[in-house]
Amino acid sequence: MTRAAKRQKQGHVYFVWDGGPVKIGFSTDIPKRIAALQTGCAHPIDLIHSIPGTVDDEAAFHARFAHLRLSGEWFAFKGELLEFLSPFMEVVDL
Repeated sequence: MTRAAKRQKQGHVYFVWDGGPVKIGFSTDIPKRIAALQTGCAHPIDLIHSIPGTVDDEAAFHARFAHLRLSGEWFAFKGELLEFLSPFMEVVDL
């Protein structure tokens, strides 16, 4: 498979959260990807939202929220990113 074909492979752009920053990533198997991320994280990782897309779509979200980038694919959960993801957050009454 060529590099261009890999970039167009269909999967999902996902937004996961551990109570702090949000990771914006791409996967063809989100549950497997979250399980892999969870092994390196002391806090539970939750899927906030996923959108059908490609690696190029993931890159577009990285560019859109670049001003909130903390490191790699991790972004501060505030401002425009918080506004974008708020409709997908589960409301829990305690």
